[in-house]
Amino acid sequence: MEIVMEELDANESDDAYQPLSKYEREKVREHWRSKYTYLPPPWKTTSLWVGPMQLSNGYSRLVVGDHGAYLEIPREKMLLENLVIHDIDYITFKCKDRAFLLKDEANLVLQDDKWLKEHTYHRKYVLLEPKGRQERIYLQAATVKYADYKVGMFYIHPLLVDFKTTND
Repeated sequence: MEIVMEELDANESDDAYQPLSKYEREKVREHWRSKYTYLPPPWKTTSLWVGPMQLSNGYSRLVVGDHGAYLEIPREKMLLENLVIHDIDYITFKCKDRAFLLKDEANLVLQDDKWLKEHTYHRKYVLLEPKGRQERIYLQAATVKYADYKVGMFYIHPLLVDFKTTND
């Protein structure tokens, strides 16, 4: 188990997911939960920041899965104007007449869950980043077996943000 934990610590957000046994899954999730007990609770968090840029007006919960722990941010709390799609040509779609997202449709990905579900193809998430920065933010496009991610929610690793709370 120690080797599994070391490997997951080193590759916390690695895209190459290998399913875990039920025992491993329980131990891994227990490990991730214990690492982030210091986070301010959602009801005390007024905003999340990446460097000098405000990312959101808080978050809704910490989601602990096989890949690690991520903050879940609902669309209504995200400052969408501060986000860009990481690699717009990396997103493929079901449309027969084209394979890639047109740049003028990028806002539909960010604004509309129905459009996101109907058009993303073999993608579990859309990779985003704050404008001019490199922190990874995931917009969930489909459910997965390895975590309780919700379609249309945004996820970011808690170590990538600064928290502003009601006590600040």
